[in-house]
Amino acid sequence: MPEELTVGNVTARPGETKWGPATYVELRDGTYVNLPVILVNGAEDGPTLVITAATHPRELVGTEAVRLVTRDRIDPKRLKGRVIAFPVANPLGFQFAAYVSPHDGLNMSVSYPGSSKGQLTSRLANFIWENAAKRAHLCMDFHENVKPCLCFSMVGAVGKPETEKKALQAAKAFGITVIRRVPTATWELPGKRASDLSYSATCMSNGIPAFTPELANSAEQTFNIQEDASVQAGVRGILNVMKHLKMIA
Repeated sequence: MPEELTVGNVTARPGETKWGPATYVELRDGTYVNLPVILVNGAEDGPTLVITAATHPRELVGTEAVRLVTRDRIDPKRLKGRVIAFPVANPLGFQFAAYVSPHDGLNMSVSYPGSSKGQLTSRLANFIWENAAKRAHLCMDFHENVKPCLCFSMVGAVGKPETEKKALQAAKAFGITVIRRVPTATWELPGKRASDLSYSATCMSNGIPAFTPELANSAEQTFNIQEDASVQAGVRGILNVMKHLKMIA
């Protein structure tokens, strides 16, 4: 029998969808910045899918795709398993439409597994890792590029063949071009520290299949409702993956 699903301060009973602030970080002036989460707890047992979006808060197509799927397209009473979605994984950067967190200069995309006693971005990354990703059967982390560009899903290589196979199968099910990232490739991203890993690399290194859909957005790198084709690619991709995992019919 399915059990209650709790992530931080939000709980969903079997057959329910709930959302709210899962946790918060406190700024120097005492302001709380909340990390929102959406929980869809299926009425039947099944896998756990964890989705993150707006890790880079200028990239908001995935946020809208997550909202549409979790709020409009999934019926928790007919769902097998559970979805844990962080539609704005980096609320610090979201406040300023910044690529990295201006409060500490860290790039959340490559700040995992983070630390509960670290800088603000590291604390948020650690919360997502400890409270969601570690219990997932599959993780998806939405990003995007500036048009004109190719929409693709990226799958890393970490020396775990079975984990990589599952991630590759899920990425293919998503439905857009799949690109393999070779083990020797390195990320020279702003705000990256030598000791940190990317979200997907942290998941895959711990035996949790993960991949990164890279969708397309406008040249301004801000969300525009006219980006409907890219949003719908994200919606369809999530649903395709859920079908692949046998979470929905």
